[in-house]
Amino acid sequence: MASSARVAVDPANRAPPSTLAAQLVEDISTSTSSSRFGDGGELSKLSAVIERVTNNPNLLQTTEQRIEHHHMLIYLISEAVLDNFRPDNPLADRERLRGNVLSAINCLRVTIGETPGVLACTAGNGEFLHRGGEPLWTWVLPKLLRLVGHPGCSEVQERLGSLCRYIIRVVWADLRLRPAMLAPLLLYLRSIVSGRFSIKPS
Repeated sequence: MASSARVAVDPANRAPPSTLAAQLVEDISTSTSSSRFGDGGELSKLSAVIERVTNNPNLLQTTEQRIEHHHMLIYLISEAVLDNFRPDNPLADRERLRGNVLSAINCLRVTIGETPGVLACTAGNGEFLHRGGEPLWTWVLPKLLRLVGHPGCSEVQERLGSLCRYIIRVVWADLRLRPAMLAPLLLYLRSIVSGRFSIKPS
């Protein structure tokens, strides 16, 4: 198998992905009146899985198990945070939403840094309610990049730019991902964010 190089994660972001996700989910579930985390539905069940792994990290023994778990983390974060970011809603607590999005971006960065292969993950039939069979990167990036351009969200946009550059470096460094993913990733990002922020690898 081709070897791959790991891109270093920012030392400020050393907490395990499950811990970051659990903190984020707890903040969302306790600060919102939504029942999405308490109705026994999909998000509630996924949150319970995160809590179990956070309390017992040894449940993940193999790289494949970690990738599968990180796939679930990114799905949950996308559904709970990114899809609920509505800065134009006059009734929204914009500071809380902004903070949740920044935390979500940080968690995504750590997760992708630990298991780059998660970017290429596909979901099995019926595995997730709102996820098709496309590679994860093509599913999650539109959810992130729709946040670009909102007034008053400059910090979010800066973090998104940094995350996109980081993803490019991760894909470039991983010899398993680079051949099939790098060219379409660059083409997609350039077509979406041209003129909004630089996506050249730093």
